[in-house]
Amino acid sequence: MPDFVDLEIHGSTEEATGFVEGFRLASGVEDVFFAHRENVKSEGILDAIASTMKRTTHIIVSAEFAVDLVRALEASTVLGLEADAPEPLDHAEMEFAFKCFTPEDARGIRDLVEKQLPVGVVLEGFECSEKHDPGSKGAELYSPSHDYECEGRGLYHGPVPGIIALSRRLTDQPFVHPSTVELVRRD
Repeated sequence: MPDFVDLEIHGSTEEATGFVEGFRLASGVEDVFFAHRENVKSEGILDAIASTMKRTTHIIVSAEFAVDLVRALEASTVLGLEADAPEPLDHAEMEFAFKCFTPEDARGIRDLVEKQLPVGVVLEGFECSEKHDPGSKGAELYSPSHDYECEGRGLYHGPVPGIIALSRRLTDQPFVHPSTVELVRRD
């Protein structure tokens, strides 16, 4: 697995996205992740403001691709995009929680969050509890009382591409609520 970096590009987000996507296609590289598309946590309030104003774009790419991309950005004279030095990443992390109201949904969610993990991704601190209340049998979905409830939470950590793939998968699931992906920088 290649080393990944966080590369911050200054300039129009639309132009940066177009440039990076074109360069990616020409290079044949697959793993290019745009932080604003992948639910990646912002560094802080100033970074969030710059991203919101579409003046800064964070991309997560292999270290090798970042070197070539920075060279291409420096050679381009039309767009005026500039890149900071790439920041090496150690791994990524993401918390999640879920709550569902049928045993069938619980089995499917538990299979998804516990067993169907990308290569290198580890689940830590997983907690799951089930409650049975036969007296609530027949209550509707939006009722405050259910005859069955299952809820859980945990933390994933592992390679950046694996955590991002898992974030995409969990975001599309009903009853599952992933947090933002947190990038952990290398010391």
